[in-house]
This record gives sequence, structure tokens and C-alpha cells, in this order.
Amino acid sequence: MANKLEPKIFTVGAAVHDTFLRSAAFQVIHSAEFPSEGAQCVALGAKIESDLLVQSSGGGATNAAVTFARLGLGAAVISNVGDDEQGAAIIDELEREGVNTDFINTVATGQTGHSTVLLAGDGERSIITFRGVSKDWSNASLPVDLGQAELIYLTSLGGHLDTLSAIIKQASNKARIFLNPGADEIAKREELLLLLAKVDTLIVNLEEGRALSGEAGDMVKVARALHQHAPRVVATDGPRGAVAVSDEGSCRVQAGQTPSVSTTGAGDAFGSAFAAAIHDGRTLDEALKIAALNAASVIGHIGAKVGILNAWPSNVELNAVKVETL
Repeated sequence: MANKLEPKIFTVGAAVHDTFLRSAAFQVIHSAEFPSEGAQCVALGAKIESDLLVQSSGGGATNAAVTFARLGLGAAVISNVGDDEQGAAIIDELEREGVNTDFINTVATGQTGHSTVLLAGDGERSIITFRGVSKDWSNASLPVDLGQAELIYLTSLGGHLDTLSAIIKQASNKARIFLNPGADEIAKREELLLLLAKVDTLIVNLEEGRALSGEAGDMVKVARALHQHAPRVVATDGPRGAVAVSDEGSCRVQAGQTPSVSTTGAGDAFGSAFAAAIHDGRTLDEALKIAALNAASVIGHIGAKVGILNAWPSNVELNAVKVETL
């Protein structure tokens, strides 16, 4: 049952239905010709056999909300779904997790967004996405006044920087805003950079960070370049870990050692756990450790929410994660 108390934490962005398909026929090739330095390929015209099918909810806003809920902080989702079976399933799953769904807009004539996740044997994946109503944002679609929010976790808004700007203006000075932009926002690079000074933390992966910053180096160089625009920057690079750069200090965390089954949801798990830890008063290095543990748990399962931590990590678990000062 959803928590009906007045929410203080909001996640904003996509709510979609995920279908995972795994096949040994998905071949991974590595080449600098691709933005991610790799590609997932199948033979053109081939009929591909899959050995696994998993269906669940996904989308950055719903994944992040479950992290906050499981860590005992609670959260409400602001998103759009269609008036269809998939939309109803997403809302039902979130309510079972204790997430407030009062502000999810059900669009009568729209379709819920859908992602088909093609899993290679090493856990890497490609995602084919139909965004549906998850990309339909306007200032008028905000269903609640965010002036009383204490934390706002923003994910992809389908490129609607007007909505992003409206949320930032509506939030009070006490609200922490964590921004994990999508490709459509990053495509509007110059406009987005102008908004970064108003957020608490910018969270990007290496590919996103390079596109936004114009810096072609590693995650440390990318984070430092973006720190010229945002008060704090977290940049992730999969198995190479993550860095946080801020005025208070900078540090790097190692990635978890969990064998990767599926990387889907790892970025959402990292970013939302980092935000939750900062909101809980944890130090920067401890927040990175908690984020790394959440991401490591998620990649050990198929589905973006299955592995999300059910409680704060113990001191023993935190001490096992290595963080170095930059």
C-alpha cells in the first residue's frame, strides 16, 4: 500500500514496462567507431532464439523511488503512464514497494512506455525503447507543488528543459536537487549547462559526461570539467567505478565485484543511493560506498529493481568498499 503521508522526496521522469530477452546469439564487438566503444550485433535476417524472458517495471523515476523506499526514506513518483495493462502493473508494483503513486498521471488515450532489453552473455545490454507517454512533459503536467520537497531526484524528461527549469524554480532553497539527465536533455547541451548551477548534484555516466562537457578524457577529467558548471558532480564508468567532485573534496570509489548478470538499472541504483545517503547525512565517501553497493547488487539480477538494497549497508559491508581521495 502506498505511503499516503505528505511526501518530502520526489522522483521525476520515466515509468516504463521492461522486457528482458537473453540470447547467446547477441554478439558483442568492441570498436572505437561506436560512442560506447562497443556494439551488440545479430546476423541480419536471422531468427534469434532467446533462453530467457523477464518482464518488470523500469524507468529512472520508478527505479530511484524504490531505492528511497527500501532505505526507509519514502518517495513519491511524478511520471506518466498510459491507461493500459502495463501502466496499471507499474502502479501496482510501486504501491507494493511502499512508493507513493498519487502523482503518476494516467493518460487516457496514451500508451505506457516500453523497453526491450537485449542481454548479452556478459551482462552488457542494448535497449530498444518506445517512450510512449513517458516523454510527454509540460509545465502543466506537474501534479503537485514541490515547494515543500526536501529532495527531488530528476531523471530524463524527454528533453523538456522548460519542465526541468520549472521544477528548479518551484523547489524551495532547502530542497536538494539531484539531476540524472537523459540523452534528450544532453542534446540541448548549452541550455542544460546553464541550469546546472541550480542543482545540488549532477549524475552522469562517462558517455553522457563526455557529451555534456566536451571533455574526451576519463571520468575524473569529465567530472572536473562539469564541476565548473555544477556544485557537485558524480561520474560513473561501469566496472571502473565512479568519482565525485565537489568543493568539499573529491574521491573515487571502486566498482563492486558482483558478477554482472544485467547492467540495466545500475546507473539508477548508483545515483539514487548516493542521493539517499547524502540526504541521510552521510559523508561523501560513505555515500559513494553505499551507491556502489546498491549498483553491485542490482547488476547481479535481471530486472532494474530486484537487487535494490532492502536496508542500509552494515559497517562491515561499507569497510569492504575502497574509496581513494583525489
